[in-house]
Amino acid sequence: MFFKTLDIIEKIFCHIIGVLFLLMTLLVFTSILSRYIFHNPLAWSEEIARFMMVWICFLGTAICSNREEHLKMGFSLAKLISPQFDKLVLFLLEVAFIVFLILLIKAGVTVCDSGSYIRSPALQISMNYVMLVIPVTGVAMLIFHIASLYRMYKGENK
Repeated sequence: MFFKTLDIIEKIFCHIIGVLFLLMTLLVFTSILSRYIFHNPLAWSEEIARFMMVWICFLGTAICSNREEHLKMGFSLAKLISPQFDKLVLFLLEVAFIVFLILLIKAGVTVCDSGSYIRSPALQISMNYVMLVIPVTGVAMLIFHIASLYRMYKGENK
């Protein structure tokens, strides 16, 4: 049940990325039309497109974490030494990444807290809407990597 929930979260992230990518494409296309055909550039469109790209990148990183495609390489030198050593190296990588994610979430919350005073140049919206992606995807990746560690402990593959 827990692993199905993780897959549902991944699908939600995929849908959000799809919608953001479609909106970003339409926005940039409209901006180009506005600038070169109507000679009236939309100052705010590039800013929104940039914010959408930040969300797309972070959500994509979380998806890679759930699919266990993030830190692993097809060829590992540890495999050449012994399978047990390879498992140890992969376990230590997971633990190190979990520690990193905890620090990322803590920093993301701090950045969001200070970001409420910062406004975007063109739209004058709070930068919290952009910076919120750091703790949101950090928590998702933390859950994904804890699940990966559990699968590793049980000897299961994704």
